[in-house]
Amino acid sequence: MLDYFMALLMLLFGIFVMASEKFIGYDYFEDSRIAKGPMKYVIGVLLIGYGLMRAYRAYFLSKADNE
Repeated sequence: MLDYFMALLMLLFGIFVMASEKFIGYDYFEDSRIAKGPMKYVIGVLLIGYGLMRAYRAYFLSKADNE
């Protein structure tokens, strides 16, 4: 269950990094040195990809445990 929760957390944080302006009304990462301009989309896509990988791994491991 923890793996699914962490996967969901990574997915949501990746979406928040890319679309914070739509969710809270201003760009949360506007003056950040790390996630500025197109780099915030790269970081967001990486977080989403990592979340999807964790969800797949959790599903695969739970399926293997049931056999």
